Amino acid sequence: MFGNYVIAGHNYKNKKMFGKLSGIKKGDKIELTDIEKGRTITYEVYDMFVVNPEDTACTSQKTGGRKEMTLITCKNYGTQRLIVKAREIL
Repeated sequence: MFGNYVIAGHNYKNKKMFGKLSGIKKGDKIELTDIEKGRTITYEVYDMFVVNPEDTACTSQKTGGRKEMTLITCKNYGTQRLIVKAREIL
């Protein structure tokens, strides 16, 4: 199945949940594991940007037939959102 797998999480100061997400860089790897099937998919970060909360374009399922992952967390004391986009490594 292809599309955009979107995960939103809190950005805690104690580095829990997505508290470390602001330190990610283009080219970094993200692994997502299905523990029932024992399958791990590896994604590579290709873009990061900040948007206002009402901007939901990053959740689009138009991925050109590829598996993508979008991670979303708060930025600037909750006034904006940090978006991290990654594509599956084949």
